[in-house]
Amino acid sequence: MRLTALAPVTLATLLTLSQGAYAQSQTAQPAPTPPSDAPAAQDPNAEGDIIVTAQKKSENLRDVPIAISAIKGQDLTARGFTTSMDLPDLVPGVRSTTPGGGAYVTTIIRGVGQQDIARHQEAPVATYVDGAYVGLTSALTQPVFDVDRVEVLKGPQGTLFGRNATGGLVQYITRAPSQEFEAYVTTEYGSYDKFMTEGAVGGSLGGDWSGRIAYHAEKGGAYIRNPIGPDHNGTDVQAVRAQLQYKPSSDFRALLSVYADRFPDQPGPVASTTRAFIGANGKPVGVTPGNFAAYQNFCRTTVGTVPTTYSPLGDCAASLKSPYNVPTANYLKVNGKYLNATATIDWTIGSGIKLTSISNYQYSDQLYNTQLASGFPTAIVNASDSGSRQYSEEIRLSGKVSNVDWVAGLYGLWINNHTGANVNLNDIPFYGINLNAALHLRTTSYAGFAEATYHFSPKFSVIVGGRVTSDQKRGVNQSSCTTNPTIPVNICAVIAGASPVPLVQFVGFDKSISTTSWSGRIVAQYKLDENVNVYAGVNRGTKAGGFNTGANELYPVSVAEFKPETLVNYEAGVKSRMLNGVLDFNGSIFYYDYKNLQTFSTQNLALYVFNVDAWVRGAEFDMVIRPMRGLNFSASASYLDSKAKNVPVGAGFADFVLPNAPKFSSNVSARYEFDLGPGKASIFGSYARVGRRSTSAVDYAIENTPAYNKVDFRLGYELDRVSFAFNIRNLTNALIYNSGVPSETITGSIVIDLQLIPMASADDGDYAARGADIGDIAYPSVTMTAAAPAISAAGRKPGTKHEFKAPLFLNQGGMSSACRLSSRHVSGGEVEPMTERADVVIVGAGHGGGQTAIALRQAKFAGTIALVGDEPELPYERPPLSKDYLAGDKSFERIMIRPAAFWSEREITMLTGRRVVMVDPTDKTVAFADGGSLGYGTLVWATGGSPRKLTCAGNDLAGVHSVRSRADVDRMIAELPDVRRVVVIGGGYLGRGAAAVLAKRGLDVTLIEALPRVLARVAGEDLSAFYQQEHRGHGVDLRTGVQIDGLEGDGARVTGVRLADGSVIPADAVIVGIGIVPAVAPLIEAGAVGSNGVDVDAFCRTSLADVYAIGDCASFACAFAGGRMMRVESVQNANDMATCVAKAICGEEKPYHAVPWFWSNQYDLRLQTVGINAGYDRMILRGSVADCSFSVVYLKEGR
Repeated sequence: MRLTALAPVTLATLLTLSQGAYAQSQTAQPAPTPPSDAPAAQDPNAEGDIIVTAQKKSENLRDVPIAISAIKGQDLTARGFTTSMDLPDLVPGVRSTTPGGGAYVTTIIRGVGQQDIARHQEAPVATYVDGAYVGLTSALTQPVFDVDRVEVLKGPQGTLFGRNATGGLVQYITRAPSQEFEAYVTTEYGSYDKFMTEGAVGGSLGGDWSGRIAYHAEKGGAYIRNPIGPDHNGTDVQAVRAQLQYKPSSDFRALLSVYADRFPDQPGPVASTTRAFIGANGKPVGVTPGNFAAYQNFCRTTVGTVPTTYSPLGDCAASLKSPYNVPTANYLKVNGKYLNATATIDWTIGSGIKLTSISNYQYSDQLYNTQLASGFPTAIVNASDSGSRQYSEEIRLSGKVSNVDWVAGLYGLWINNHTGANVNLNDIPFYGINLNAALHLRTTSYAGFAEATYHFSPKFSVIVGGRVTSDQKRGVNQSSCTTNPTIPVNICAVIAGASPVPLVQFVGFDKSISTTSWSGRIVAQYKLDENVNVYAGVNRGTKAGGFNTGANELYPVSVAEFKPETLVNYEAGVKSRMLNGVLDFNGSIFYYDYKNLQTFSTQNLALYVFNVDAWVRGAEFDMVIRPMRGLNFSASASYLDSKAKNVPVGAGFADFVLPNAPKFSSNVSARYEFDLGPGKASIFGSYARVGRRSTSAVDYAIENTPAYNKVDFRLGYELDRVSFAFNIRNLTNALIYNSGVPSETITGSIVIDLQLIPMASADDGDYAARGADIGDIAYPSVTMTAAAPAISAAGRKPGTKHEFKAPLFLNQGGMSSACRLSSRHVSGGEVEPMTERADVVIVGAGHGGGQTAIALRQAKFAGTIALVGDEPELPYERPPLSKDYLAGDKSFERIMIRPAAFWSEREITMLTGRRVVMVDPTDKTVAFADGGSLGYGTLVWATGGSPRKLTCAGNDLAGVHSVRSRADVDRMIAELPDVRRVVVIGGGYLGRGAAAVLAKRGLDVTLIEALPRVLARVAGEDLSAFYQQEHRGHGVDLRTGVQIDGLEGDGARVTGVRLADGSVIPADAVIVGIGIVPAVAPLIEAGAVGSNGVDVDAFCRTSLADVYAIGDCASFACAFAGGRMMRVESVQNANDMATCVAKAICGEEKPYHAVPWFWSNQYDLRLQTVGINAGYDRMILRGSVADCSFSVVYLKEGR
């Protein structure tokens, strides 16, 4: 591999902070800050779940019945992702091309994508930025920066997203403001004098207001050397995004985002043009010795050169030199500016109903100039301008009623576009004309949509949705043709007179289109278990019709208008996690029935869109394998078989494959991270293969972009404060062709404009044998990353660490630096630890653990926080598990303590699915069951306990359940459809709550309590009698003072509960709620003192240095129980202890002295208990027992 073109690398970074800003420890990648209602996608190489919003709500990727890929912002940065052109490297079955010579970018998903190069058209693969539709194709060239994640949805998405999403859509979610301060700067200098700088700063603006500003600028990189003129294919762009957020509560958020960019005079791609000798049938003619003279004459008149050798395809440019060193008078420049403003309101208005409003305005103005010398004595000059304004409004409501999740809304879109074009052929032999075209296009669209997900059971759901859209378009075309006055013959008149029908170029048109279309989907999904989801369904999408225009309109008025297209997708798929999280596998098969596909072709140098029918069938999969800690393998592949039917070619019709739909594409990669010396090293490699692709409706072999293989490689090394990386893209210098624009000329040749992107080793080598192999070529780039030493910040608080880190990293052939004030954080699930150590490690991701992390940030603790949980979920409320969640009244999202974005915004690293098995108080580390470890400065133990199990025979039978985790309740819910009789053992809060829920579902419920009455430990006999009567009144067979002798079964599953008196209560399921066993074994084994849990002092400190314990597992001297040591199992106790510990860590120690209180909901009653029952000698009753509204006060010795 040669890197002769790689420029020397230098960099400088400056960051200034003021007004008390505090810093946090930082890793080498930017930390995204997503909005609270848009959880970020998780690293596919991490072991946690990926959370996406593909159905306008936060869901686990495995639960979404859509083929979808999600990429985090950190991964985009690491892979050098700066424009949508980089998507194919990350997502199988996706192509990105620039057929408009850099004027716009189009995305193709499963062979479906925009084919026309005119900038007034809307694409069938929709693009959304922060929830707003981007209908202006010229806007898709904007750089991608400061992005939280990208979601790619495959197949029609018309129901929820509507506008022109027949092929799918790409969503970009930018980093939103948060209350936490963050700033970073990235600079890059690399090959071909390419310079880039990017940065962002954001944080609290006081009160409930926060803001963020991000900036990106890039210049240089013109990699096509031109010894007789300016170099080509460079970049010159500046972009800025400013955001203002008002968030007074978790129920309301208003966000204003304004984005602007400008391309002052970008030296865009220059067309490398070749021509082919074709026959009357419109197909290339193979050159033979018999027609070689004719071939030479053809090339002489059309190209201006006489070839001495020939290509079998008749390619006149078969002997071109290297495309990276081209003496040419050709040029292409793009000058443009773009504005996008979005106002978003999210408001939970009550009863779980959420109102979302997205208002968006966009403005685009672009000028496109080209000069194509192409061997002629004089040049073809092409100028084009496009100005557009777009306004859209979406208002939707969403919520849940019983077993139905629903969303409904209205959408409106208004676009006003003016596109003009000029082709100056005045001095070109055989032409001598000047063509002008102008189209004024107005688009108005209204839509209403609704979708509902009905959960027939916890395993089986059906989604039904529909959307009705009304589109109105009016196109007014004014075109002209003028002949060079020095030519005695009016060539324009000759061309017009020779045509048997009117041509747009000479008469223009004024046309209107009014259509009403519908999109919809019906999908069934079945969860084999919590880790495997299969789905199948039908999805219909539509795209509005439109009008043709362009630089040359020598086509009949009858083809100026093209029809709407419709795509019906029949798809089935599976999403799974298997082998205890070692393997993730997602796959799908699909069939597209395409009516009136909007494809394009060329006639007499005029490109125009027309309709044909087509079909696509295919299959795709992606998988991740984690055979051991630190080692990940991933693989993905896509197979496409497509056919566009009855495409006009020559004097007839033929069937062809769809453009940009390679039959096979695949990608494999591996990453290994391991300890090396004082730091951690990583190795990453990937290999991609993409098959041959056609470039237009007519599959001319000479136009095809050939298959390619691409290899990327990365080495990394990370210390506590310094990181390094060596990154090479396209290791083997493969020629990678992106796109081509063919044009059949009136002289009978095919002009193929294939654009280039650079290789690192550019030289004057001869590519004579390659023939038409001139195209968009990916290139190797070397990435080197280094991080500056940390700089101490002033104003330390006791027990906290304030530090800057300035990680440096290189991106695409240059070196860059990034100075950020945040730690690596998690959104939506588990990620790998930010380092081998965190300032505070919290073990236990329940109420106490979550509240500790929250309280630390509220107290302005700026150190790193890691929250470790042994379940795969983020922190959630436990009491609703046996009540609202079991009843189906609340979804899991509604019982989460905070949404995923909350933890991300506060830079709290979430390590889910990790069980701590050992604590080393000397080295201050915790060890995980999977072999990993994590160091701590301070350890907070908040593990609660595990359900106490029955010790009698039959306790291990199927159908015997405990209620401690979501997984416990999900297993129970899955069995309920086959259950009629339930026995609940234990009359405590949990048992009574579960009995109430199951009785309301109509099941036969028996509730067994060993003590003489329920509530015996916390209340008097009158209150116990009241609740016993309530349960019996709802049909519960309540038995008190009963002992269990054993459980009976049929050999595998429980069939009954045998009592001590020998009687048997029939049971299809048994729920055991007899308390918990404190989960403190690692602490006790490490030397902590404790018998009933772990003992703590008045500040919740254990006997181990720098180790605290809180919640259900902590035993403390309770002032409300006469100072005796006891554990209190309540949410209040966990939360209040968490606040006490957080203040102690921040240097504000105050003894724990909170009044214990409890609550429980049963049927339509709410029981609240304050204090500890230490016996009583007097009872005071207030209120009415008959009205079920009363209070009871228990006093002892007057207190």
